[in-house]
Amino acid sequence: MTVQGAARVQVSNHQYVLLDTDAEEPGQDIDGTLAGNGLVSTNAESTYATVLTGTSYGHVDIAFDVTAYPAPP
Repeated sequence: MTVQGAARVQVSNHQYVLLDTDAEEPGQDIDGTLAGNGLVSTNAESTYATVLTGTSYGHVDIAFDVTAYPAPP
């Protein structure tokens, strides 16, 4: 099953962060990165992703798909 959606997110310092509200303990440091491609990186637990943008500050519109299975490589 795939759920598709769209959102407007706040950009700060050329980036925005996507995370599950239950992914990190309150006040927990989320600076450690595990993997990335230069535009998107994840933390060691893969519970959040940082996305770099060409916009330094403001808003960007995003589209997303939520699936029950991992995306193919």
